Amino acid sequence: MKKNWWNVEAGLYGLAVLVAVLIRVLQLGVVPLSDGEAVWSLKALELATGSLQTVGNFPGYVLWTGLLFYLFEASNWLARILPALIGALAALAPYFYRRYLGHFEAILLAFALALSPTLVANSRFIDGSGMALVCLLLAGGFWLSGYSVATGIAAGWALLSGPRVWMGVLIGVLVFIWEKAFQSYKSDAPGMALPENEFSWRKALLALVLMLLFGGTLFFQTPAGLNGVTGGLVEFLTGWAGPLRVGMEFIWMAWLVYEPLAVFLGMWGIIRGLWKTRTTVDIILSRAVIAALFVVTIYPAHQVLDLGFVVAPLWALGVRQAAYWIRRRVELEGWKELIPALGMSAAVFTLLVFIWMSLGRLINLQGLTDDQKRLVGASIVVAFAMIMLITVLVAWGWSWAQSGVGLLVSMMCLLLIYNFSALWNGAGLGRNPAAELWHSSAYPTDHDLLVQTVYDTAERARGMRTELDVYVVDIDSPSLKWALRKMNTVKIVKAISPEATPSLVITRDDLQPAFSVDYTGQDFVWKEVPAWDLLGVADWLRWMMFRYVPSGKEYLVVWVRSALMPGASAAGVP
Repeated sequence: MKKNWWNVEAGLYGLAVLVAVLIRVLQLGVVPLSDGEAVWSLKALELATGSLQTVGNFPGYVLWTGLLFYLFEASNWLARILPALIGALAALAPYFYRRYLGHFEAILLAFALALSPTLVANSRFIDGSGMALVCLLLAGGFWLSGYSVATGIAAGWALLSGPRVWMGVLIGVLVFIWEKAFQSYKSDAPGMALPENEFSWRKALLALVLMLLFGGTLFFQTPAGLNGVTGGLVEFLTGWAGPLRVGMEFIWMAWLVYEPLAVFLGMWGIIRGLWKTRTTVDIILSRAVIAALFVVTIYPAHQVLDLGFVVAPLWALGVRQAAYWIRRRVELEGWKELIPALGMSAAVFTLLVFIWMSLGRLINLQGLTDDQKRLVGASIVVAFAMIMLITVLVAWGWSWAQSGVGLLVSMMCLLLIYNFSALWNGAGLGRNPAAELWHSSAYPTDHDLLVQTVYDTAERARGMRTELDVYVVDIDSPSLKWALRKMNTVKIVKAISPEATPSLVITRDDLQPAFSVDYTGQDFVWKEVPAWDLLGVADWLRWMMFRYVPSGKEYLVVWVRSALMPGASAAGVP
C-alpha cells in the first residue's frame, strides 16, 4: 500500500511539474523583449558571437543563454527558456518539504506554485528574482532532506542568478533571528526534527564552489562571470541608497490583484497559526511572509516581481489552511452531510458571477444610460440580498456550519477562476500585455510591425531579409537593438549626414532628419507606459476586468528611401 501511494504521489508531483513547464513555455516568444530584458539577452548574444565585453551581474543567465544562442538561433523564446525551465522547478520544491508541511499539503502546494500568477510571471520574464527564489527553495529543501551535494549546487546557481538572491538571503536571516529571539510554540507537528542522516557541510561547500567555478565561468571559457556574484551583492547593497523605483502602493496592489486566492487562504493560515495552533511550521511560514513583505516593501530598488518571495510562503500557509478545512469537514460530518452546503455554494457562486458581470457592465467604457445604470445597480443589490437569504435559509434548515461552508466554497471557486484569469494575463497572454504591473520598463507595442517593415524593405531591395544598410539615429534602446539583431548592417549613430543615403533610417518622432533624396516615413508605437498614477477606484476595477489603462506612447519613425518603396522605379535601387 505504501509503495502504491509513493507511485501516486510521485505521479502527482510529475504532473505538477509538467503543468508548470507547459504554462511557462506556452507562447513564450510572443511577447517582445522590453529594454530591461533585452540588455541581458544582448549580452548573451555577444557571448555567442565572441564580442562580449562584460558579463554583468546575471552571470548564470548570460553565460548559459549565450551557450544556447551559440548552439541555436537566437530568438525571444530561446532568450526566456532558461528562466522558464528553472522557474518550473518551483512545483518540485514542495516534495522536499513534505515531511514538515504534510504529504497532502505538499502536493497541493506543488500545484499552487505551478499555477501561481506571480511565479509564472517571474519565470516568463528575464529577471533574476525567479531563478534566485526557486534555487533558494530547492537549496533549503535539499538541506532539510540531507542532500549535501544537491544543496551546494542549488545554492551555487542561486548566487549566479543575480542581485535578487541577496533579498532572499536577507529574508532568511531575518526569519532566523526572529526564530532565535522568540521560540514559543504551543504545539508541534510530528517529525519536525531535522533528518537523522548526517548532512555534510564540507560536501555542500565543495559542490557550491565547483558550481561557481564551472557554472559561473562556462567551464572556464569566461572567467569574468565570477565577478557577477560580488557585483550582484554590490548592486543589491547600493539599491538601499538609490531612489524608489516603484511606488509601494503598486507592490501592495499587485499582491492583492494577482494573488487574491493566496491572500485569502494565507491570511487565514497566519491567523490560525499565530493565535491558535502555534505549530513550528505555521509560525515559521507566517514570519517568512511578514519578513518578505517587509523587505520587499521598504527596499527602494524593489520591483513588482519581487513579490515571489512573499507569495511562496503565503501559498504554503494557504494550502495548509485549505487542507485543514477539508479534513475538519470530512471528520466532523462526512461527505454526505456536505451535500446541502455544496448545493448552496453552487447557487451562491452563480449569483457572485452575475454580480461580477453586472459590475463589469457598470464600469465598461462603452457606458450605459442612466436608466440602465440604475437597473444594473438594482440587480446587483437584489443578487446580494438573495445570497443573504440563501445563507439564512440553509442555516435555518441545517446549520450555520453548513451555511458557512457553502459561502466558503463559492468564494473559493470564484477566486480560483479569477486566479486562472490573472495567470493568463500575468503570463503576457492577455488582450493587452502592456497593461500588466510586472513590467519594469516600457513595453515595445509595435515591435512585430517595425521588424516586419525592415525585413520587407530588405527583401525588396536586396532579395534577402537580413541584407540592408540600416541607420539608427540617437536612440538608446536595447529592445530595438535586439529586434534588429538579424540585420547584418546596423549602424547606431548620434546624427546622420544630409549627404548619406542609407536604405532605411530609424529616428524618434520628434527628429526630422534632412535628406538629400526623398524618403518615406511611417511611425510605430515603440514604448507604451501605462499611466498608473491617474487611476481611481473605478479605473482599477476596469483594469482588473478588461486590462484597460490609459497610457503614454513614444513613437519611432522608420524612413525608407522612396526608391525602395513598392511601385518605385527599379533604377533607384543600388
